[in-house]
Amino acid sequence: MTIKLRMLSGAGSSLEFDPDDTNQVRGAIHDCYGKPWDHQNITHIDFKFGGADFIFLDEWDAPCLIASTQEGTNILQALYKGLGD
Repeated sequence: MTIKLRMLSGAGSSLEFDPDDTNQVRGAIHDCYGKPWDHQNITHIDFKFGGADFIFLDEWDAPCLIASTQEGTNILQALYKGLGD
């Protein structure tokens, strides 16, 4: 599994992973936070889990889950740590 956590400007972060790892990331979200709320848009999917909002992008076979708040970044850091173990 290849996974990266990149810090963005402000309190944001991006959890980036290979397309083949999408089901593992979704499984980790479900295991830790239950079934996420999601809404499909034209260019992305809005997700909500763990009390935070996220954007899921999958462009050019480079999926990522983006948080724009410190709360969301904390959740992505926990997922990153859990997926790396």
